[in-house]
Amino acid sequence: MKLNVISYDDGFDSSVDCLTFTRTLSQCFRGKTHIEFYNYFDEKNIKCADINIMIGYINNLHFKYAGVNIYVPQLDNWNENWNHFLPKFDFILAKTEICIKKLISLGVSKDKIVNMGWCGIDQNFLPSDTLSKEEMPSLGGNSLEEIYKMLEIKREKSYSNWLLFVGNRECTHLCDVIKLWIANTNIAYPQLHIIIHPKLLEKTLLEIDVKLGDLPNSITLYTKPLKIDEHRNLVNWCGVHLCLNDTKEISNHLMDCLSVKSLAIATKTVVNKKYVNQDYLVHNVNQLSNIVNSVLNMSKSNKNKLVELGDENRVLFQKMKGSFVDSFTNSVNQVFGNTSKLRDSYLNYIKWHSGNGHIIPDKKLPPISVITLTRNRQNFFKLAMFNWMNNSYPARKVEWIIVDDSDNQEEL
Repeated sequence: MKLNVISYDDGFDSSVDCLTFTRTLSQCFRGKTHIEFYNYFDEKNIKCADINIMIGYINNLHFKYAGVNIYVPQLDNWNENWNHFLPKFDFILAKTEICIKKLISLGVSKDKIVNMGWCGIDQNFLPSDTLSKEEMPSLGGNSLEEIYKMLEIKREKSYSNWLLFVGNRECTHLCDVIKLWIANTNIAYPQLHIIIHPKLLEKTLLEIDVKLGDLPNSITLYTKPLKIDEHRNLVNWCGVHLCLNDTKEISNHLMDCLSVKSLAIATKTVVNKKYVNQDYLVHNVNQLSNIVNSVLNMSKSNKNKLVELGDENRVLFQKMKGSFVDSFTNSVNQVFGNTSKLRDSYLNYIKWHSGNGHIIPDKKLPPISVITLTRNRQNFFKLAMFNWMNNSYPARKVEWIIVDDSDNQEEL
């Protein structure tokens, strides 16, 4: 079965969601699916498939490339302009009950909604936990010590190194965290590693009136997406993770933290309360400061307690992972089990495919005219021009006729 996975490879949360989905899909249906990834703004290179799976982002021009279209919403990346496309999907796979409630409130039929659940990728650096039998031979029979050396893995978890993954989404207490570290430059505060999009960093520094060069040495910034191995290395190495995104869903960063036996300090949200010890849930800046200092003292006087809390997180993650794989498999089987019926009603379109998987060959397409009526829409017309320049119809077979009676002709 050919699948198009369509999303936005932003190097942060959307990329992680795509990796989680495709990897879980491949594990559950090994050898039964062929998956191709496309960025949601790509309208020229996409090929026809049995199923389109759009993760987070929607481009209505992609519906035509498959007989069945499935949507995986991201509540933290919800665009209200896409709401009117929801009825066009054959199925919508929801991560949480909160997502299901939102979809129903928008008028989506319950018959189209499937609760697949969610759990992130297992980032733990134990090969027996993370590598499939098919992947093991690629290690060349090396010993565990050689594997660690080969991957340059920092095996010892460091509770003096903390991680804050912001990515490209708003973080509730980001300003508070930076100000807290600035205020405690004279104290042996842990090294804080912040993964953040450069534009969001610029906005944050402007908000707290701090220049980049004035940040203390105890803050290390990563403004470009890390490679998979680099990210995994950092996630495993840092003993404490600040999961402070005000997310409406299960945070990928929190899942990373639980999987690698680190301690999570998280924003107090409906979702986080299910997975994080209440002693480490942050509601306001005073709580944040108290929790940070408490964990800092614990790392000096009772490190075994941190190890114990980390082990509990690992057990919780493994339970979540097992439950997710079962739920995911059942959900996808339910969806795929209905695709043949949906594809049958799509045969008239499928017959138009050429042998290489593209739409009707150019030579068989008729010449067409596109007529646009406009008046005083100078600001909006840039979008029309963008769409025109990115359409995939053969240029020699299409003309664009613009009828414009704007008050100011020169401005257009």
